[in-house]
Amino acid sequence: MKNKLKMKNKSIELIAIFLIQLVISLPLLAADAYAFRISDVKTTRITPNSATIEWATDNASTSIVKFGKEKSLNLMEKSTAFVSNHSVALNGLNDNTEYFFSVESENKDKEIAADNNSNSLYTFKTLTKDQKDSASRLTLDVNIPRYVTRNSI
Repeated sequence: MKNKLKMKNKSIELIAIFLIQLVISLPLLAADAYAFRISDVKTTRITPNSATIEWATDNASTSIVKFGKEKSLNLMEKSTAFVSNHSVALNGLNDNTEYFFSVESENKDKEIAADNNSNSLYTFKTLTKDQKDSASRLTLDVNIPRYVTRNSI
């Protein structure tokens, strides 16, 4: 009888320890699941002297692009507007030159999210002076329905 009682008490102690650990670690797991994040970083509208960096965040925040010809990223452009779809124009660039960049956003709660492509940095190369502006290239943007109920679209 005493052994059963001791085992029952031990089991209750183990369950209590497990529940305490669960309660302590749950906010950390939830915080990571709802962390402020950057996604879809891309370079658009590349010309010989400019480029636009775009990305998305999961809530409204400011926009900062750190960039440069070397990985030291000694230049910066920013916007203090709170948006979820970010677009920062980089002007006055040299033609036919590779640039490195990273992006950063700060939301209204002063949380900062940064993306530097896993410490590799993002890159783009400006066009040569004789290349046409990439923004003037013909682009076809269409939406095709997922399901069609007739023989034509």
